[in-house]
Amino acid sequence: MKFTYEIENANGYNIVRLKGQITQRLETEELVDDIESLINDGKTLFILDCKELDYVNSSGLSIMVRILTKARKSGGEAILCELSKKVNELFIITKLNNVFTVMTTLTDASRMMKAYK
Repeated sequence: MKFTYEIENANGYNIVRLKGQITQRLETEELVDDIESLINDGKTLFILDCKELDYVNSSGLSIMVRILTKARKSGGEAILCELSKKVNELFIITKLNNVFTVMTTLTDASRMMKAYK
């Protein structure tokens, strides 16, 4: 399934809904550009909603780390939520679950995000 995404502004933070599979860096460059534009506009808080993200490989992990790094360097944050069992296991294996804030639901991530506002 092809990678797509949507970005929604919600009460001072952005929900980035990731869909499909992230297997190549090139397919995510538009996403990274959109994140950078938001950061340049002072919007530095992001929830990456992975509910419809079916698969992630090392390229996908790299993109998520880039987004987190850009957000934190600008004084913001990126929280992950709704990880599938397979994607969550990958985060545990790579120990990225210790780098990211990972929440079970979007509601929990939204509550957590309010602490950063």
